[in-house]
Amino acid sequence: IEQNFFLMHTDEGKIKGSKNKVFKKLERFLKKYKFKRNAILPTTHMWNAGVLGFQTRDKPVLEKVLTLADDLYGAYPKHVMEQLAFSVYFQEKTRLTCDDKIFHYWNFKEYREVIRDFFQNNKGRPFQSWRDKLDEIRPDVLIKSKKDFIQIPFIWQLWYKLTRKSSN
Repeated sequence: IEQNFFLMHTDEGKIKGSKNKVFKKLERFLKKYKFKRNAILPTTHMWNAGVLGFQTRDKPVLEKVLTLADDLYGAYPKHVMEQLAFSVYFQEKTRLTCDDKIFHYWNFKEYREVIRDFFQNNKGRPFQSWRDKLDEIRPDVLIKSKKDFIQIPFIWQLWYKLTRKSSN
């Protein structure tokens, strides 16, 4: 990471005018909330904070992030407040995205079971014996069926879920 750059996973979009339910609530909160320094604008972009990159010399920024996150969470205890705090301060320097290099499975919680099962099934085996199986658990490949599913109309999703439960 070069000097004067911060790295975050991916830009999730501008808070203002978003269709995201969490962002809508956050936008309403931000209209009322005044940070000690100034207001946080709803035009701020939220970046996924699951992957962060910075230089050691940026430690003072991290202290500001922590203070802001604590203030925000104290005023509005939502799970995205640390993410918002990083987004606010990391936008002060050029920000780089890494979503083309790192697959962060924040929106693929089902992957936790896949990776748990994989390691349980290969426990005690030497790395060489299961190294070739790693392609079977690639989250960027496994998530494709989920992405396809959420693209179909809700009524078909519901039908699928209901018929699947009744057949079990």
